[in-house]
Amino acid sequence: GQTTLPPLTPFSAHCLGYAFATMVLEQREQVTGGHRSNINSKNDDDETITICIGRDPREHGVVLADAFARGAAEVPNVKVVYTGIATTPALFEFCRSSLCDGGVMVTASHLPGDRNGFKFFSKHAGGGFNKAQIHQMIGIAQEHSQVWFDRGALPSTSGTNGVFCSEVVNWMPIYEEKLQQALWKQVNSNENVDHTLPLEGLKIVLNAGNGSGGFFRQVLEDLGANVDGSLHTTPDSSFPNGIPNPEYDEMIQETVSACEDAHADLGVLLDTD
Repeated sequence: GQTTLPPLTPFSAHCLGYAFATMVLEQREQVTGGHRSNINSKNDDDETITICIGRDPREHGVVLADAFARGAAEVPNVKVVYTGIATTPALFEFCRSSLCDGGVMVTASHLPGDRNGFKFFSKHAGGGFNKAQIHQMIGIAQEHSQVWFDRGALPSTSGTNGVFCSEVVNWMPIYEEKLQQALWKQVNSNENVDHTLPLEGLKIVLNAGNGSGGFFRQVLEDLGANVDGSLHTTPDSSFPNGIPNPEYDEMIQETVSACEDAHADLGVLLDTD
């Protein structure tokens, strides 16, 4: 469908990265008075904050992540790390677990493949950004765009070759373990299940739609579930089966058919992030 929103360009992503990092740094200082609030923080020193960026499989997510990272890195005392293909709940968890101060997920969720956007999280602002904070961030980004306009130049870019960052990290396994522990705890509230493999005996079909959530198959399998009938668990930027949307009749019917073929007890549908 058509949209009245302006296109999300690498330049606008750069300016939003600068604005987001500026706000997270200010939030940390407001909460801690400029001192580190968690002695177990992964930050290298008392002054630095860490921004983590993840994305869904959309190819243009690489360009936007790179531009956002470069903008964030312009702010003094900001370290940017990139965790590659990830999920939105994972970025929230990275902040909650103090792996980073701010998290950004590059995704358009279940919207068409030519769309993209950002989801923002802050350890110091109670999780996600609210509408007022989004408007504040846009204002800072607009001011920063004027700085580049006055320079008569555009920021550097890596193109499609990679994402500029201080460090490439692999934090998704940390989230997978947290998710597995949460499921294990919930299922084990039932005294009639095996506490070692609480999902043993269950057949579950996961339809990840070639998005970021294919890792969940292994989480379920490690808890004892039979997931042999699962669909589209490999991330694929072309989305050969269409953009995954658990509300689409096509995806629902495909999953129902797979559940019937596998004699499954449960079907799980995921969107891109």
